[in-house]
Amino acid sequence: TMWRYRFDDESERTTAFALDAVLVEFAFTVGPALIALLLVVGSPALAFGAAFVFTTLAVPVFVASPALRYWRHDPHAKRRLLGPLTERRLLAVFATTFLLASSLGLLEVGYPGFAAQAHRPPLAGLLIATNSIGSAIGGLIYGGLNVALAHERQLRRVLGMLVLPLVAQAVITSAGWLALVAFLAGLCIAPSLTIVTLLISSYAPARYATEAFTWSATFIVSGIGVGNVL
Repeated sequence: TMWRYRFDDESERTTAFALDAVLVEFAFTVGPALIALLLVVGSPALAFGAAFVFTTLAVPVFVASPALRYWRHDPHAKRRLLGPLTERRLLAVFATTFLLASSLGLLEVGYPGFAAQAHRPPLAGLLIATNSIGSAIGGLIYGGLNVALAHERQLRRVLGMLVLPLVAQAVITSAGWLALVAFLAGLCIAPSLTIVTLLISSYAPARYATEAFTWSATFIVSGIGVGNVL
């Protein structure tokens, strides 16, 4: 929501959202790799404790940052109960986000399942990290490009390129090949999430900006949860 107001220029906003996605992927790279290391040298309790410490530190770091100065609020704007869910274009983006997140939820369980079957538990963190490294690289590349296509067309093409490596992972039995395909699949993840965020920024009326991004996060988390269950 803050990036929407911080960057008026479309290309700068694209770079900002891409870097945001890359930072998320960086966390998903370092986090699982760190967990794998802590499991090797310590215990699950130590790994969980590390996660607790990092989460706790996030609060003062955010409060101390200059981000809140870009917050905008109009208390007099007219709103509806369902807010951004009344916007048809946003509903299409949310549905796409949910399905994309569901596929990521499948990977989050699939990689540990593969590692468990191979009797190599630390491999789970390495596979997730490899996928996230690919995503971070893809996000950096996308953020540095000035693509002339409309965002809607960009999203269709990026998701089309994501499908093949996602499907291929279901039939691979070699850890080495799985890591390679996981990396290739990751190349399209951050760009996809970046374009989704750009579409929400464009489609959401100002009075629903915060709600729209909150709903996006809701569909991401619920989609990952559904993928985990499946």
